[in-house]
Amino acid sequence: VVNVPAQFDVTLYDAFGNRRNQGGEPVTVSTIDTGAFSVVADLSLTDLFDGSYRIKFRGIIVGDFEFNIRWNGTALGGSPFPARIVLTTGIPDATTSTIVGSNKISIEAGKSISVMVELRDRYGIKITTGQHSQIVGGQFLPSPGVKLTPPTTGLSDTDALYPIILPTASSAVTQAGTYYVQIMIDGVEVRLSPATIRVIAASAYAPACEPRPMTVGRSLFPVVAGATGQFLVDVRDVYFNPVLYDPRSKLDLRNAFSGPSAVSARVIDRLLGFSEVTYAITRAGTYELLITLVTSVISGVPFAIEVLAAPFDASKATANTTALAHVRAGDPAPFSVQCVDVYGNDADTAGAEMTGVATSDLQFTSALVAQEVVPTQASIAYASAGLYGGRLRVT
Repeated sequence: VVNVPAQFDVTLYDAFGNRRNQGGEPVTVSTIDTGAFSVVADLSLTDLFDGSYRIKFRGIIVGDFEFNIRWNGTALGGSPFPARIVLTTGIPDATTSTIVGSNKISIEAGKSISVMVELRDRYGIKITTGQHSQIVGGQFLPSPGVKLTPPTTGLSDTDALYPIILPTASSAVTQAGTYYVQIMIDGVEVRLSPATIRVIAASAYAPACEPRPMTVGRSLFPVVAGATGQFLVDVRDVYFNPVLYDPRSKLDLRNAFSGPSAVSARVIDRLLGFSEVTYAITRAGTYELLITLVTSVISGVPFAIEVLAAPFDASKATANTTALAHVRAGDPAPFSVQCVDVYGNDADTAGAEMTGVATSDLQFTSALVAQEVVPTQASIAYASAGLYGGRLRVT
């Protein structure tokens, strides 16, 4: 438009399509007039030092001309290209109007954002006057199973851009997923439409998190001492969206065991919204597990873990033979044996048979006498929980 400063950017790429990321290139710009007079004034080129160059100009006469942009004397692709100075802009045209910036946007669940639209006339000239919000609009493409509130259109800002405002507050999109918003002028889509809106989970919310078994149908916790316990913590936000693993932010997920012995646990963050907790308990008994996220307790805790002894290990059994230290010949003397597992927990034997035999001890008995001592079988009976009681009678 006449006497309205305008600008556009030129970006350089190498022969393989890679964008240049530094400045200092020998880029030049000039205009080629089709009439007797120059229609452009204040033409300038600024190096942005990121591979892009900004060209500014001001039209002073209505008419057609061309921009001639070169790198080291060689015309860039599409150069020279036509341009036009007009007295005033025309009406908004969907085929030239466009979404400004990226048409792929990520937001947290429950949040809102605006997609900015630049209105242009049929010649591609930006429209900076008047209010046209009544003809600019947006709508979500259908998303099965999700009820979406339509976006609204705001008034143009100081850059003459129109915001398509996604639902806010209680109407905001809370379900994580990918959505598409069509941007239209009088029912016709603009360039770069539809915009892709990726809604990601909000921050983890302790009351929405809960423990789950590693495999469907398996118990959440081990019941035998020494077995490795593993379970998952389903990490979700306030809207119950899975919070996916992000190496840039560590979840402050903590486990506190209380019970007969200390327990150490390891937390591993998984990619699909779960954290894996691995631990081992060797001392039988009842434990309580509390899981917190930051300082808040998650759902489903605390809970009790009943750990039973592992299978008994006969080589670890302990005998109480105090009463056998001084025995009168012919009198039965009592003793007991407690079976334990490899970790020292009292372990039940389910009544397995136990035998005992007394023989002479050559440390205290002469070889001659020892030859006359007959091995004596002890009487041993199962009591309960791996405990045996016995009697030995020697003459």
